[in-house]
Amino acid sequence: MHPPRPGPHMRKALTSSAWLLTERALTLLLNFAVSILVARYLGPTSYGSLSYAIAFVALLSTISYLGFGGIVVQELVRDRETHSDTMGVVIYSKLAAALFAVVLGNAIAALVVHDGRDRLLVLLISISMLFDVAIGLRLHFEARTESLAVAMVASASSALGAIARVSAVAVAAPVWVFALIISIQSAIACLGYVFVYRRSVGPSSRLTFRLNRAKYLFNKSWPLIISFSAATIYLKIDQFMLGQMRGMADVGTYAIAARVSEVSYVVPVVIVASVFPRLVELRTVDASKYRRRMRESIRYLFWLGMLVAVTVSFIARPLISWLFGEEFRAAGTILAIHVWACPAVFMGMIVEKWFVTEDLLKLFIGRQLMSAAVNVGLNFLLIPKFGGVGSAVATVVAYTLAYYLSCFTSRKTAQAGIWMSEAIAWPLIRLIRGPQRA
Repeated sequence: MHPPRPGPHMRKALTSSAWLLTERALTLLLNFAVSILVARYLGPTSYGSLSYAIAFVALLSTISYLGFGGIVVQELVRDRETHSDTMGVVIYSKLAAALFAVVLGNAIAALVVHDGRDRLLVLLISISMLFDVAIGLRLHFEARTESLAVAMVASASSALGAIARVSAVAVAAPVWVFALIISIQSAIACLGYVFVYRRSVGPSSRLTFRLNRAKYLFNKSWPLIISFSAATIYLKIDQFMLGQMRGMADVGTYAIAARVSEVSYVVPVVIVASVFPRLVELRTVDASKYRRRMRESIRYLFWLGMLVAVTVSFIARPLISWLFGEEFRAAGTILAIHVWACPAVFMGMIVEKWFVTEDLLKLFIGRQLMSAAVNVGLNFLLIPKFGGVGSAVATVVAYTLAYYLSCFTSRKTAQAGIWMSEAIAWPLIRLIRGPQRA
């Protein structure tokens, strides 16, 4: 029995996902290309100050995230009568949280950031959180599987931001201008999201905030809030801690290595987005084939991650020098270590989807908190002596724990850990069993 072909609703969903995926991939590649120019212009210390401020604000953004995401999309699809109430809770709650985050963040910066220029960078970038509230309007389009409009807004604002940063380099602007551009880009995107949203719902539609609706959504989204906060900590805490413990030049060198390493993450994102809808279909009609395809996908992604890690680690030093200049040469050593997070990350991206499909999302909380704690602890131990190299080691350990080893902390998720272990041991299994049974 063959799985049924995707119907019109599935095709519409796949098209919508394709637009979002294309936008995110293009934005990542565009930002990476521009970051090469900006880093070469600013140098390690100034680029480090900018990266430190971005990481500082990213940690603060966990306050305004609020974990709505897929929860809100499900509610908008399920009950269109409460659309205004649901979107009202999203926007007004995120706005209040963003205001609080801006005030709190700059108060903390006044205490822990000793350089006046660095405090100014934090202030300018933190303003972007107020405009980023409008990203919540994207959920309306995701619920309707109509993502072309928001993809165009995001792409246009990214392009304008890239043009602005290139222009700033051309006129030899000071580093604070690059921080200001981040908030201006967010403001442009905000206006765009508001415009396309008003066109979609009509000018007479008004957002309303109802306390009962807010309680309902928060009760469903709190696991995602904690999970996102923990994930942001182990993604961004390294640059913050480097700035506090070593200095901005170390942050700039490390940020370059991390950016190059993380560009490769677009590969599993594209692959997972293309294969997972098919896996979901298989799950409903042929469970054994679904599990087999899931195991194969994990295996292919792991060995693709290994290929990336081996290749990049061999060419890391000349690649960094060629792209960013000799000032950032030390980032080559960091990159050669940092890229070894790829095997776990590549596998983990499809395993995360499996968690969602199997309704195991709440188990994310423990694994994310554990990984965040390990990352912070290792950074405290390793940064004073090894600097960015120590942070890279901490990152690889934390990612491996988050995406792979943590699966064995629960019987419900151990199956994913076994599949990943099989992927890692695949050459040995193939040798022992033979090609037909591997």
